[in-house]
Amino acid sequence: MAWSELITRGGIIAGGVAILWALWRASRPRPLFVVRVAQGRAEAVSGSVTAAFLQRVGEVATANEIQRAMIQGFAHGRLIRLYFSKEVNDASRQQLRNWWATFGCGSPYRKPPRYA
Repeated sequence: MAWSELITRGGIIAGGVAILWALWRASRPRPLFVVRVAQGRAEAVSGSVTAAFLQRVGEVATANEIQRAMIQGFAHGRLIRLYFSKEVNDASRQQLRNWWATFGCGSPYRKPPRYA
């Protein structure tokens, strides 16, 4: 095989991989919000969450000595589900899920109205 054939085949394979990656990435659901914990302090990176939720995330992070973490909210049917990065231990996850359900943040997700 000549070098030009190898380069051509490599280009075709790389292009195919890039297309598959783009399709996979586009098919994944997008988070409604992302909260980042940095040095025990919570801040909204994207989307909108209440100040009370950010405060609770910060309290749980401080109490459980979590320095870095990521919390995302995804639409799940008509509800919003929380997903946590691996730095958040099980006890912290449960505390935040309980708060989320108790204070109404787990209420049904409604899509924003579409304007004609």
